[in-house]
Amino acid sequence: SFVKEPVHIQLTGTVLEQVTIKGNYILHARDSVYIKNTALLEDVIIRAPKIKVEGNFKGSIQLLATQKITIQQDAQLTYPSVLCLYNKTSDKSLIEIEDKAKIYGAVVLVNDSVHQQEEDAVVLKKEAMLLGELYCMGKLMVEGKVYGAAYANRVFHKTPVSNYDNCMVNSEIDITRRPEFFVSVPVLKTTVKKKKGVCKKVL
Repeated sequence: SFVKEPVHIQLTGTVLEQVTIKGNYILHARDSVYIKNTALLEDVIIRAPKIKVEGNFKGSIQLLATQKITIQQDAQLTYPSVLCLYNKTSDKSLIEIEDKAKIYGAVVLVNDSVHQQEEDAVVLKKEAMLLGELYCMGKLMVEGKVYGAAYANRVFHKTPVSNYDNCMVNSEIDITRRPEFFVSVPVLKTTVKKKKGVCKKVL
């Protein structure tokens, strides 16, 4: 229950499969975790340096990483899911959302250094879709769709043979397609008092 303290679970392996976990749980991994599509997860927080979600997975999860998050092809993270990567090192970090994957919630990449903003990146590949908000303290490449708001230090486009700065190709960003019920993630500081809401009721 969410009226109680969360239950912390230390994962002993790197693969999460054939399990059902719903509710106020936080899963921890020391290195990396691979979430298979046989795992049934709902409203679960997962913390690890590297997190990968297998293609065709479906569930509601909040991923907190420090190095890399990969959402494979055709995975669907239902509302209110969050991908959050906080890079505290000088190494490159990446959030990669592969072809036809769908994210309903928020994608956040932050770091502690201005220099890292030239190295860290968020990539939405072909036909990938984010319905919600995207905050990127680094480079952003969108080949899919963002139905909501997107904030980034700069944009780029990469092909097998070239890199293009300040360029977007086959991209769609449309805030008018974000539903009225969507509750924003309070990432940006503001002096304006905003109305808060309940994004999901858990009985």
